[in-house]
Amino acid sequence: MKNLFSLLVLMVLAAACQHQTPPAKTITPVASSTRPTMLPVPADSLLLKRLAKTTDFSPLLQTVQPNATDYHNHAQNGFFGPTHYRIEMATTQVVRDTVNPALYHVHGLSRYKKFVTPFVGTLTISKIVQQPYYSAAEIADMQNEHEIVLTNDPGLFSALGTFELHEDSTRLGAGIFRGQLAIDWKRADSGQLEFYCRSVRSASHESEVRYEGTWTSYATHRVYPVKWLEDIAYEAEQVLPRFNIGEREMAINPKYARLGWPEFWENEEWWAENPKPALNL
Repeated sequence: MKNLFSLLVLMVLAAACQHQTPPAKTITPVASSTRPTMLPVPADSLLLKRLAKTTDFSPLLQTVQPNATDYHNHAQNGFFGPTHYRIEMATTQVVRDTVNPALYHVHGLSRYKKFVTPFVGTLTISKIVQQPYYSAAEIADMQNEHEIVLTNDPGLFSALGTFELHEDSTRLGAGIFRGQLAIDWKRADSGQLEFYCRSVRSASHESEVRYEGTWTSYATHRVYPVKWLEDIAYEAEQVLPRFNIGEREMAINPKYARLGWPEFWENEEWWAENPKPALNL
C-alpha cells in the first residue's frame, strides 16, 4: 500500500512538470536617446526591375542636345592611358532600342590630342540599385560638427551597365572602347530624370555618370585603360594629385597642361565641326 501511494505521488509531480508554462522573458526598453537614427527601407527588387524597364536614360546619356545651349551642349572629360592624358567624349545621339528597353544605340565623337574621331556603339543597362544610405553615425557627425542635416531620400538610384563604342576604322589611331557604365540619378518633381549622387560611395563615385574600361587599338591591338565622367572634380584629385588648385572655383594645376589640361572652362564646340559617322543605328 505504501508503495502504491508513492507511485501515485510521482505520477502527479511528473504531470505537473510537463504542463508548467516557462516564465516570460524580461525585455528591457531602450531609452529613446540611445536609439539609432531610423533609415529608410531599401527599395524591393520588383520596384528596381520595373524602373529598369520603364526608365529612359537617353536624355542623361546624350551630352549634345539639338537646339540646346550652354551646359546642355558639352563633352565629358576623362583620362586615357598610363599617363592619364586628357580625353574628351561627346555623345551626339542616343536612341533607346524599340525592342530591348535596356539597349541604347549611340553616335558620338572622341577627341584625343586634338584628333577627333567619330564612333558608334551601344550601351546596355543591366540593373538598377538604390544608392547607399548615410549611416546613423554620418548623420550624427554632420549634425554635430557642421550643423548640416543629412536626409536619406529613398528615391536616389544608380543604373549600372556596359558600353562598347567602335571608332571609325578609317581614321588614324582608332579603336574600340569597352567597359562598365554607372549613372547616379533621381526623378525630379517635374517627372524628368536628373543626375544626383548621395555621396562618394554611390556607383559613379560622385561623378554623376562614369565610364570606365579599356580602349583597344585596331592597328596594334594594344590595350589602354580609360575612364571619362560627367563631373571630374572628385575623380581628378584621385588620379592626378593637386589637380585643382582653385579655392572657390576649379583652377587646374598648370603642371598638367602637358597632359592636355591647359584650360578647362573652354567654350569650344569642337564636335559641331565634325560629321557623324556614316553608320546607321
